[in-house]
Amino acid sequence: MRLNIDDLKQSNEFLNAVLENINSAIFIVDPEFRLRNFNESFQTLFGGAMAEELGKIWGDAMGCEFAVREKTGCGRTSNCNRCLLRSSILKAFVEKGATYKEKLVREFFVAGEPVTYYLQVTARPVTWNNESMTLLVLEDITQLETQKLHLEELNHLKNRFLGIAAHDLRSPISAIQMYAAHFIDSPALPEKVRFILERTYKLCEFMMKLLDELLDISMIESGQLVLEAAPIQYSEFIRQNVELHQFMANKKQIAIHLACHPEVGLVSLDRVKIEQVLNNLISNAIKYSPPHTVITVRVLREGDAVLTRVEDQGPGIPREEQANVFREFRRSSVKATGEEKSTGLGLAIAKKIVEVHGGRIGLESAPGEGSTFYFSLPLNRIN
Repeated sequence: MRLNIDDLKQSNEFLNAVLENINSAIFIVDPEFRLRNFNESFQTLFGGAMAEELGKIWGDAMGCEFAVREKTGCGRTSNCNRCLLRSSILKAFVEKGATYKEKLVREFFVAGEPVTYYLQVTARPVTWNNESMTLLVLEDITQLETQKLHLEELNHLKNRFLGIAAHDLRSPISAIQMYAAHFIDSPALPEKVRFILERTYKLCEFMMKLLDELLDISMIESGQLVLEAAPIQYSEFIRQNVELHQFMANKKQIAIHLACHPEVGLVSLDRVKIEQVLNNLISNAIKYSPPHTVITVRVLREGDAVLTRVEDQGPGIPREEQANVFREFRRSSVKATGEEKSTGLGLAIAKKIVEVHGGRIGLESAPGEGSTFYFSLPLNRIN
């Protein structure tokens, strides 16, 4: 005899067996909002015995904070109209529609004590014992959400510490750099001392850049990055930036070519922040390009966006390292051709700035074939 699964599903024994072996809290409500069935996980989460709770209005059976605090029944409180669970049940009965994993944060009174639960709510209409019902599944994500909030708090404290430390270190490092600069040009200075002072000046310069980028990271991750967007002629903006970098490129006998689409026109952006992105991409191209090569900066239309590409003829980046280049403090194994130093923060900052503008940033590279860093910005968006 062949087993008919549909016949099994129609039996209470089969339904109860399924309910009791699911970790999520599950309960069934009738059109009068009364609790008709629930599983062991529901009982564990909200307390109460089966015999005591069956037939109760669902919110009363769960110890809903609104009903308990206002000393009235579920469905009669001042908060019932904005209750996610109630609206999900109504949707299932009235519209025959389902809701899926909507987040609910609510206090419930369990054994007389208030407990805050973070729940994901799924509700759908069902037929049980030939009656129209609503089946609700509550996934308890309280531990996950609590850990997430704790991590967010730790991250906020980390950003505050970085910001304070970076700000306080700027003054002494700036003073050391100033003193080194003052004595470097002294004609009576021994060459060995001059070499030490020049190294000190360069190290201070690197440290100041690192501190600036730490301040940028802490500000961005704290949600304090505010864009001051305004429409600018993008092609002219790019041209000016390329001219500034050509001086640095000349020192390494590298040429920078610019190719701009003639119809780019105005782009709304925060000039200072996007200049920071360009500075990072072009200076990186110079840093990793060998002498007598060419860097090409291309500006193209891409639908409703403007695409900027910085193409170099350097050594390229290994494929296994490309996924990490936009992460904080991640450096590739590729060495700068002029022994320039890297903080490992520039590309991470560039990515965050572009994304806040509503754009995207990426990389195309292969060992021995150079690298192309690109970013796109929407043409018609002002933040």
